[in-house]
Amino acid sequence: MIFTFFCLVLIVLTSNDISDFEWVGDTVSAPFAPLTSLIDSISASINRNVRTFGDVGAIFDENDELKARITALEHENRELSAYRDRLYMYQEALNLKGRFSGYSLIGGNVITRDVGNWFDIFKIDVGTRAGVTRDLPVVTSNMALIGRTISASVNTSKVITLIDEECVVSGWITGHDGGAVVVRGDLTLKEQGYCRIDLFAGDLEVKLGDIIETSGIGGIFPRGIEIGTVLTVMQTGNGLMRYAVVEPFADIKRMDEVFILVGYGSEMEAGEVLK
Repeated sequence: MIFTFFCLVLIVLTSNDISDFEWVGDTVSAPFAPLTSLIDSISASINRNVRTFGDVGAIFDENDELKARITALEHENRELSAYRDRLYMYQEALNLKGRFSGYSLIGGNVITRDVGNWFDIFKIDVGTRAGVTRDLPVVTSNMALIGRTISASVNTSKVITLIDEECVVSGWITGHDGGAVVVRGDLTLKEQGYCRIDLFAGDLEVKLGDIIETSGIGGIFPRGIEIGTVLTVMQTGNGLMRYAVVEPFADIKRMDEVFILVGYGSEMEAGEVLK
């Protein structure tokens, strides 16, 4: 009976225009409209959050990829900088060889250093097998004086630098009237990486900024190798004698490669100006 009644109702409904019964659906759905709206809002918010979480995951992945690319580029940039510096050094070495035409140039790498912030004595990886002997000038690629060799074995040599108190070089003040001076290391200046012009008489003019180069006197260093620049001029106790602090042009603290000049004495006379 219930089934039959239900069928009769369906027959009546389908035999009339459905619009005549829209009020029934509206009446039934009206109380549930706020709830439906809330559910739709919650559903939309959940969908947005799901999409956001998906986007965040993609952003993290992209960020990791960008970090990896940045690391690779930084590594490549360091390598290119190293190649550029090495190329510059070789170019300077070619210029050096052109100026020291009477010399053979022997390049060496620093392999050991004395303990301390500044390297007053260090060892290089070339020795007598390459033609290195005692008391040869040691310079940088841009022709700044580092010091001289003090010993040589078959494959290594030891170099003493300008800042060591045992290193003495005959120097010359360039500019104005010039003048001969003695440049040597000083125990109190070593930690600053400086050397000094030894005591000189008051009639010799030495000024801040003066350039000091080798004089060629003494039989080890040819004339014209730049040593450093005058930082300060100091008075001694009686005020009659003075000395000057000199900052070497060679970066004594950061040296990896050096050049030894071989041939001095056999092809050039002491004091001869380098062309």
